[in-house]
Amino acid sequence: MANQWALLIGINQYKALQPLMYAQSDAVGLRNFFVDEVGVPVHHCTLLTDVSATIEPHAYMPLKQEIEHQLQTLCRDRVQPGDLLWVFFSGCGLAEAGQDYWMTLDSDPTSLSETAIAVSSIFDMLKAAKTDQIVVAMDMNRSQGAVGLRDIGAQTLTLAKDYGITTWLSCQPDQFAHETMYVRHGLFTKALLEGMRYHGCITASQVAAYLSDRVPE
Repeated sequence: MANQWALLIGINQYKALQPLMYAQSDAVGLRNFFVDEVGVPVHHCTLLTDVSATIEPHAYMPLKQEIEHQLQTLCRDRVQPGDLLWVFFSGCGLAEAGQDYWMTLDSDPTSLSETAIAVSSIFDMLKAAKTDQIVVAMDMNRSQGAVGLRDIGAQTLTLAKDYGITTWLSCQPDQFAHETMYVRHGLFTKALLEGMRYHGCITASQVAAYLSDRVPE
């Protein structure tokens, strides 16, 4: 029987970038939805957020090496043919020389290639998984004053097409993703949870259609 697995990352307290308010809530909220409402076993949901590692099981600090290790472990050792693998990232993203990066808790924006996670490496790891049932959702925020904010997501969209991996981004490369106290989530994550929880979106195409309508609203 096919299983579901999830790697859920949410980072609020960046040291060298403007902190976010609800990235951690995004990851925890999605994990709770999978476990409490979908019935995914909690040990199938790997959570990486600022504080979860100290208070929750199956949770780790969102450091570069830890995120890479957990993703490699899922793809190499745990996910089996026919399983569904979710990869969710809520946090800051930067781009340099046409390369998109996830900013981890220990990333240095002045040294992206050494300290951040190249999105291309994420797709390489996912392509090596034993299943082709993979969904990637990225609520990537960018500080309007940060270096490397232009065109974030352009390479990610190209990689998703080339690798044939279903990928949803919170905004277009020339736009900004937003979070708000009104919903206590990133707007993209709020719409993602709405679509799956209340509007019967169970296929990738149904979720994508809902997101394309709801996020701009």
